[in-house]
Amino acid sequence: MDNQKADSYWLNLEDPTQREWARKHLHNKGAIYLDQPITYKSLDGWLQQERDKDSALLVRMQSAWGQVQRRKESKRAGEKACSFVLSSKAKRHLDTLAKQNKAGIKDFLETLLSDEYEQASQQKIATRDAAKKAAEKEKLLRKKLEAINSALHECITELTQRTIMMETENLSIDDISEEQKSRSAALHSETLKKFIAKPPMLPRDEVFPRSMERQT
Repeated sequence: MDNQKADSYWLNLEDPTQREWARKHLHNKGAIYLDQPITYKSLDGWLQQERDKDSALLVRMQSAWGQVQRRKESKRAGEKACSFVLSSKAKRHLDTLAKQNKAGIKDFLETLLSDEYEQASQQKIATRDAAKKAAEKEKLLRKKLEAINSALHECITELTQRTIMMETENLSIDDISEEQKSRSAALHSETLKKFIAKPPMLPRDEVFPRSMERQT
């Protein structure tokens, strides 16, 4: 009797839920009739009978109850049961990887999924930041181009006005002296400094990340 109790420590007939589960489980296995009540006495007799055979049904019953309890614990812990089919090759790979990582299949899958999700999230953030930086650089470039266009417009306007003045005075650019050429070069350099503090055009790779360049 002590050995039987040791093998059935998990079965508590004082728990109505477990008692009802045991009754239905034994009925489904053909061990009792559904309307047959389970008492301490009948359970003792049944345990003795199973031990006299090979107790396989008792072992399977304990395993089944353990699964019920794990499902309840998983539900309480915010876990959900998954049912899917893997190819034999994929299952072997999964077993090997789990073993290499010294983890159970469930824990390994959860770690693998968490790592992959984290990596995807980081990639999404990096892509968003890169797009934001690219947009800021494009905005800065547009401002520089607008400033250059405005300066160019002013230069063209002044050039056309001076051309008209020169024609009125019957002057030609071909008549400019060496001294005037030197003064012109100095004025040219000074004028550029007013509009351009550094080269306005950024290298293409600095304006747009390579991944965002248009394919030609």
